[in-house]
Parts: sequence; structure tokens; C-alpha cells
Amino acid sequence: GSRRISLPRPGTCCHARGLTAPAMPAAWCSICRGEDDLEVRCSPCGRRFHKQCLGLSSQQALPVDWRCESCLALEELEGEERERHDAFVASQKALSADGRALANRRSTTLLAKSALLEPFVPAAKLEEVRRAARGKEKGKGRGGAGAGAPPESPP
Repeated sequence: GSRRISLPRPGTCCHARGLTAPAMPAAWCSICRGEDDLEVRCSPCGRRFHKQCLGLSSQQALPVDWRCESCLALEELEGEERERHDAFVASQKALSADGRALANRRSTTLLAKSALLEPFVPAAKLEEVRRAARGKEKGKGRGGAGAGAPPESPP
């Protein structure tokens, strides 16, 4: 089975002090946000952790189906609490979909109006915006970046 591990207070683990990252990494420790040596992964949610942040030695092995404290707590929810959690998750997914649709509309608008921005935006930045907007438009047509996103509502 799974082993319950208490998570340390924020700011007390391996990478917490002095961590500055200009961009979000593809994967990071769910405790300290460090990016390197992520040896532990929660089976259900995919969160990743450093063994040190979990208070484990580097030689200590965990089961393949290990679950984090959040997932273990979620498994214990029942009745009205579970319904509230499920409603919250559904609303977060809807907000995320709305955010993606807004970002797509913004990219499309920037591409269409990029000539108006030329006097105010450095040429390199403007070209970067154009490439990103074109990439999103291409992704929509091929089932790429825009695939699976809900249809956009009119502005």
C-alpha cells in the first residue's frame, strides 16, 4: 500500500531559499519548486517531489503506486465534501478552458493588428508575437495546440 508522508513547512526544505526562476519549468517539486532530481512521482495526480523534501534518504524506496498527502486526503472525502470538491474541480477546468480561449483570441487579435503595434514594439518582439500567434492558428487546424479546447464564444 501507500505510505503517508507529512510534508514540511514551506521554506524549510532543500531548494526553498533563494529559488528564483524566470519561467515555470516543465516539472518541479511540489514542495520547494526545485527542478532537479525529481525522484518521486504521485501515481494519481502526477505531482513530483525530491526525496529530501519528503524527508526520505536517497536510498529509501517507495512503492510504484505511491500517493501524495493531497491524493490520500481526496480518497477519504465522502458525500457532500466530495460533491463540493468535484464541483470546485469542474469550475477550475472551465476557468482554464476560458483562459485558453481568451489567449487564442488575444493571439489572433495581435496578429491581425500587428501593423498598428510596429511604432511602439521592438521589431524582434513583434516578430515573436507574430510567430506565436501563427503557431496557435496552425495548431487549431491540425488538431494540435487548439485541439480539445472548447469552441470560442464571441467576444
